[in-house]
Order: sequence, then structure tokens, then C-alpha cells
Amino acid sequence: MTWKVLQIQEADYGCEERLAGEKTKVIVTLQNEGGEQKELTVEDDWLYENGIDEGSIWPDLLGD
Repeated sequence: MTWKVLQIQEADYGCEERLAGEKTKVIVTLQNEGGEQKELTVEDDWLYENGIDEGSIWPDLLGD
């Protein structure tokens, strides 16, 4: 099944701040061709390293 990146937004840390040295995380909303959506929290650096942006096809790491 193919998943497309629908939206990338900054993760909400609430009243707690990130720990020292902790990488910035974002929430990625994915959508498949059937309209099903799911959200994943991933490191922002990982997205950049893999060239993933809104509209990109998500790598087949989900196993489905």
C-alpha cells in the first residue's frame, strides 16, 4: 500500500521542553489511496536526510 505525506507539523511538547540534546520531532500525517490516514512522530532531521516533504511518497517502513 502506498502512503503519501499529507502534512508535516511541529510536535507539541506541551509545558515540557525538549531534553538537552533531544532532536526536534514532527508529526507526519500520511494518507493512502483509499483515504485512510495515520499519524507518525519522527525526527525532523530524518525527514531532511531522506528528502521527505509534504507530497512525498512515504518509504515502505510500515510493513503494510
